[in-house]
Amino acid sequence: MRQGLDEKDMMILKILEKDSRKPWRQIANELNVSEATVYLRIKRLEENGIIKCFGIKVDPVKVGLMTTMFVLVKTKADNIVYVRNEIQKLNYVVELHEITGPYQFLIKILAPSQRDASKALEGLARIKGLIEINALMSLNIVKSGENVLDTLNYWIKKSSQP
Repeated sequence: MRQGLDEKDMMILKILEKDSRKPWRQIANELNVSEATVYLRIKRLEENGIIKCFGIKVDPVKVGLMTTMFVLVKTKADNIVYVRNEIQKLNYVVELHEITGPYQFLIKILAPSQRDASKALEGLARIKGLIEINALMSLNIVKSGENVLDTLNYWIKKSSQP
């Protein structure tokens, strides 16, 4: 397993990833372990930074963020730090990734409308040092990677096959 995690840790994480409000007693019953065991394992997972927080997942569309756009940004090498800092200040930017390849950044924008997403692009275009902006409008979310362990379990199963 990864990061010193055993099968019980993975099962606890999978349960919590689906419902972080699930009572420890229920988790303990599902895994046939004591509630103290669940508590201690969760505490260790938090201390090791594997569990970053307990929270909620908000559906962007249901709160009015109807438009999803991904933007690739190419910048001059000597402006990367400045551009990174400026992009973080823009409205509607929910993710910013430094990437490899011909572009330096991948941005995810969630906005109420295409007009608002366009305004975010205009704000981006005003940042000094940009060479190219390539905007891609998302038409439909086919799969969202919100459950990390589903992906991890796929690779664990695949790598154990002969």
